[in-house]
Amino acid sequence: MRSVFGVFFWLRTCTAHYSLRLSTIEISFAKEFYIMPKGNKCVTAEDCVGLEPRRFIVNHAGGESLCQEVKDWLDPHNIDGLGGFMLPKGVSTELHYHDYDEHWAWIKGRSVVTISLPDGRSDSVEVSTGWIVYCPRGVEHGHQPIEDWGCYQWTSVVRPGSRQGHLHR
Repeated sequence: MRSVFGVFFWLRTCTAHYSLRLSTIEISFAKEFYIMPKGNKCVTAEDCVGLEPRRFIVNHAGGESLCQEVKDWLDPHNIDGLGGFMLPKGVSTELHYHDYDEHWAWIKGRSVVTISLPDGRSDSVEVSTGWIVYCPRGVEHGHQPIEDWGCYQWTSVVRPGSRQGHLHR
């Protein structure tokens, strides 16, 4: 049974729409022009009170939705930041964070994803096709593949003054 789901982003001023469709996943992007807020505040321990790390890992194929608390932290998505990966089992991603949002949409294989919040709480969840990992700036994330895997990865618009690449605590 083929499952197709859409991810619709909550951008503030949409001007054009883009769509990426694969055999098992559809991701819709909106290109918009938006003035980024000043500052580069990452998610803090105080922001995470009452929110479980599992809320950042969403099984869209299973009918789950991203919660409003996580949506509220996300900046507009950058269509130019979209990339795809098809990699063997041995290629994992260490626990890291960014000064911008990063998201992974699983399209092949299984992996154990770990989310670690700034307050020290963490959770690991096995993901496969149809899952999306939403990582607001400052939230640590990484994964250990169980088998060969593939995903689409995209970022938010990068705020001025943001550091690039993988950051570690």
